Amino acid sequence: MDKTVVSGLLVNELVVNAYKYAFEGKENGKLSVEIKNLQDEIFLRIADNGPGLPDDFKKLQGEGLGSMLIQNFSDQLEAEMRVNSDEQGTEFSFRFSDSD
Repeated sequence: MDKTVVSGLLVNELVVNAYKYAFEGKENGKLSVEIKNLQDEIFLRIADNGPGLPDDFKKLQGEGLGSMLIQNFSDQLEAEMRVNSDEQGTEFSFRFSDSD
C-alpha cells in the first residue's frame, strides 16, 4: 500500500510538471504514463513531447521543490531512476521492487 501511495504522488508530480512546463505555449501535447508489472519489479514511465529539460537541469536538480519531491519519492520506492531528455521531449522512468 505504501508504494502505491508514493507511486501515485510521483506520477502526480511529473504530470503536473509536464503540463506546467512541457506544454507551455503549445496547443497540443502528448503525455504518456506507463506502468508494467515485470515479474517482481514495477516499471513506471512518464513521458512528454515537450521541448525537453533545460541544459542546466542536472546542475539545478534537487534545488527546486519539484525536483526534491521526485528524488524523495524515488528514494522512498528504492527505485532506479532514469531521465532522458532532448528536443523531442522528456522521459522519466523508474524500476522498483513490487514487494515491501
